Amino acid sequence: MLPNIISILVGCLCLSLGVLAQQALSSTAQDQQPLKPLSNVYELLMHLPEASKFSSLLDPELQTYLQNQTNITVFAPHNNAFHQTLLLDKNTTKYHLLPQLCLDDCWSGESLYKSTSYMKLWMNHNINTKQIESGNMQSAAVIRSIQVPSQHSVVHIIDSILTVPRDIETTLEALKFTKAKDMVSQIRQRKNSSSNSNDATEMITLFIPNNQAFGTVDPSTLGFDINVMIYNVHAVQGLHTSQELKNSNITTMQNFAGSNITIHDNQGMCVHLF
Repeated sequence: MLPNIISILVGCLCLSLGVLAQQALSSTAQDQQPLKPLSNVYELLMHLPEASKFSSLLDPELQTYLQNQTNITVFAPHNNAFHQTLLLDKNTTKYHLLPQLCLDDCWSGESLYKSTSYMKLWMNHNINTKQIESGNMQSAAVIRSIQVPSQHSVVHIIDSILTVPRDIETTLEALKFTKAKDMVSQIRQRKNSSSNSNDATEMITLFIPNNQAFGTVDPSTLGFDINVMIYNVHAVQGLHTSQELKNSNITTMQNFAGSNITIHDNQGMCVHLF
């Protein structure tokens, strides 16, 4: 009698284990089923909880753009980047949307891409991290990237909010380079009054002296011609970011005055005119 009871119990146990195993396999199979492919980057952002704060800032116009356009790159700040505030204006939000597909090849060479303004993409080889340099020399690192192949688009989750580059006079004022600001303001006012000015589309790099470098010289009293001479010595054609200059052993370029400027790293960036 006892052996029969044991046999029945063993049989029930085996049956129960078999049912549990079958349920586990069924559950695993369901978990491993591929998710429905996402059709656009806006839909992808809605499925990324770590980017929910950024997604909440997208107004209907930007939502439509992300749903209907192709070849889009979104730099979506991680929720942790927002700290205690979500006060981003529309221009700052748009600055995180790049109207071009930007994958690994964008971090090679010296490519420059345009959104609402300019940003520099570079590779920090010391920590093997993709970086985006935005306004005021602020950088963000790419945490992870998710593509939407059907839209030829990608979302890069980044660790900080990008800073929109400001105009030169606002930047100089923030740096307390008041004399340089007076010089640039006088020149820009004259150029803006000229009908053939193309200053808005011209890309230039300025090596700006601080107030101490000006000494007792006051640009506001020098007049336009003298200020232009000083300006031309410190201005070169093209956009040369800080990271690009740091990564170059020696860079020589011609300023607007026709002289050569050499930049090299001597325990800090040095600029020589010759």
